[in-house]
Amino acid sequence: MPPKSHQQYTSEQKQQAVRIARESGKSVTQLAKNLGICQTTLSRSLPPVPD
Repeated sequence: MPPKSHQQYTSEQKQQAVRIARESGKSVTQLAKNLGICQTTLSRSLPPVPD
């Protein structure tokens, strides 16, 4: 079985996903489903939440 290829996202795509996440108020899980990307990928693109 051939190895899975990983999707590469541009910095512009990542910035757009972060902007949508901040403006939408949706959970990372729901937003990732809406954008068609892996939840982990989106989580890693988001800045850490301050304490």
